[in-house]
Amino acid sequence: MVKPFVQAYGFNTPHQVEKDAEIHRAIESLEHANKYLRRAPHDYGGARSAAIADVNAALSGLYRALKHDEHAR
Repeated sequence: MVKPFVQAYGFNTPHQVEKDAEIHRAIESLEHANKYLRRAPHDYGGARSAAIADVNAALSGLYRALKHDEHAR
């Protein structure tokens, strides 16, 4: 489901979308994991909060990469 990212980042051509498709899929997967972790009924032995922080850091890096790529065009 790449479409929301297409709109959010203003990609206009299929080439632009396909070029970053793997990054978009990674973002989607990480957002799903983040949502799951936040709603999880247990804390995975105390690792949940660290995992959420790591996921957020990864998302931040991917969003920065897309933003940089957008400015480089």
